[in-house]
Amino acid sequence: METGDEASLHPLKEARGHPYPHSRGVRESVSNLERIKNELLAQLRSDSKFSFVNTRVILRTGVNLREYTLEEAHDPVVVARVLKALGEQGFTFHGG
Repeated sequence: METGDEASLHPLKEARGHPYPHSRGVRESVSNLERIKNELLAQLRSDSKFSFVNTRVILRTGVNLREYTLEEAHDPVVVARVLKALGEQGFTFHGG
């Protein structure tokens, strides 16, 4: 169960239903795909686990966290889709 403070740190809860989630408080640490990729790698601590999760992200969003365009990397809609897909897999991202 989340307290009010924990819920406010969860980027998906702030991003839902808003076409530009970065303007609604998605934390700076997950504002682009490179940061999402790096934080995910840090959480998983395994390249093979990352590959497995990345495949699921590709299937759900069409975005490959290993190979993406500069436009995709900073597109708030793409970032929100990736965060949603990762959130559905149980991953959370906190600013810091």
